[in-house]
Amino acid sequence: MGRQLFSANYQLGFRFFKAFLFVAVIAIIIILSVICELSLMDIFVCCLAFMPTAWGLIQIAQAVRPKIEHTGVWHFTRALAREFDYGMGIVLFGPIAILAWLPIIKAFHARILFNEAFKRHLQIQPILAVKKKKHRP
Repeated sequence: MGRQLFSANYQLGFRFFKAFLFVAVIAIIIILSVICELSLMDIFVCCLAFMPTAWGLIQIAQAVRPKIEHTGVWHFTRALAREFDYGMGIVLFGPIAILAWLPIIKAFHARILFNEAFKRHLQIQPILAVKKKKHRP
């Protein structure tokens, strides 16, 4: 929404606003964790509890879309769903990307792919033959 409201004319202000929001959220998390004496595990559990709650709220909003589509709530729902997708993408694909950069994983992957026993069991011809049999009239 910020990109639409703050086009190229206000790009610097928009970036400062985003940086301020990020710092404010981190500061609030730190202040609340100090006041409530939360450990890192407690914060992690809270994040895990927020994920299905946010997903459920998005699903409810999608179910009542015809009623809220002409209000500002629908725009907020779309923005929340987009951010939720970004976050889940980072949570799911971040560890995969980190593992892909490790040299041991690359060596292990190459060893499996060029293993003769693996090649013998991975044959594509029987799969293609079954597929051709299914398509014959």
